[in-house]
Amino acid sequence: MRTLITIHGISTEGAWQDDVEKDVFLPHFRCVNIKYWHFRRLGVLKLILEPLVAAIGGLAILISWYLGQITPWITAVALGLVGLGAMLAAPVRRILALRQVKRQFSPHSTYGHRPHIIAHSLGTYFVAQVLRKFSDPRAGRVVLTGCVLSRYWDWATLRHRNPHAFETVRNEVAGLDAVPRLARLLERLVPGFGLAGAVGFDGPPTLIHTVLSNDSCPDCAREPESTVLVHNVVSPRHGHSDTFVGEGHAANFWLPWLWGIQPGEYQRFTQLCDEAFDRQENGNEIGLRDTETRLRDTRWEWAGMPLKDYVQRHAQIRSEQRGVPVALGSREVDLVVGLTWMAISAAAKAAREKHAGWEVEARKLHPHVAVAAAARVVLG
Repeated sequence: MRTLITIHGISTEGAWQDDVEKDVFLPHFRCVNIKYWHFRRLGVLKLILEPLVAAIGGLAILISWYLGQITPWITAVALGLVGLGAMLAAPVRRILALRQVKRQFSPHSTYGHRPHIIAHSLGTYFVAQVLRKFSDPRAGRVVLTGCVLSRYWDWATLRHRNPHAFETVRNEVAGLDAVPRLARLLERLVPGFGLAGAVGFDGPPTLIHTVLSNDSCPDCAREPESTVLVHNVVSPRHGHSDTFVGEGHAANFWLPWLWGIQPGEYQRFTQLCDEAFDRQENGNEIGLRDTETRLRDTRWEWAGMPLKDYVQRHAQIRSEQRGVPVALGSREVDLVVGLTWMAISAAAKAAREKHAGWEVEARKLHPHVAVAAAARVVLG
């Protein structure tokens, strides 16, 4: 099972990490939730000033002034110097946090499949810095939400230096997110900060595409072999943490995207499965036949071919593995298609109700898993 790493943002303990794990991702990924304590409280202040330096130095100066050991003028100058020292010391905290993130990330990046990543807010900064600063990280698909990186972050150079650093990036652009705009104001104090989470990353169309959150990318659809590194996915009415309100965004958009399936196409596929279920429940045999025909004959990008051909191809590979020749007629193909939508519908119900052992059933939300399960029933 592939690993999914989540990294929280600033001034939080990352409760959303546990929520999306248990509600959405648990059946499909081995989840690793990276935590860091350095910015849990007074987070924004700590980005600018090191509070320990400011507090200790300021307190010592004020006590000296109170005891009459220094003049008010010297006190003011000394406090200014303490403030400057606190600003100069602020990067140390970021370095320590970055190292803690890297230490937690490394064991899951070194061996086996490259882990996928979901990062929020300040976590997006640490993910990008880990991928850029170190030469050994290996990541798969990367989701950035509430991103505080510069819109000119150089993903192309990062990939050129380390071809295994990441596969592709999905940047959730929230039109009402004020945090990236604040990050832009801190860019000189925190190099690399910016408003990519509010306006998207900027770059040539050969590297960066911009789409709506419920759409497949039309440019990539026209060029299936596209080498685009980043997709800005725009949600005009979203705020900084709105993607974590309920499990819907993670289930409808992130889950299929992490599988390598365009979310828009996945929703069309599951809607046909739901339609077939409803028509069977209502005894609408003519409507059911029509729905199954559309499901069977449509070309699905996740399959690379119409579903009927994918079923045939799956049966061929299975027969070659078993050394037993198998030829599926149209009746058997239709049966596999029917069992596929039934598996998808049952998986959706399990994910919705979360009864005991729901995780096993919910794995069939993945179309490949559903088809394989259906084919096993027919082929034996």
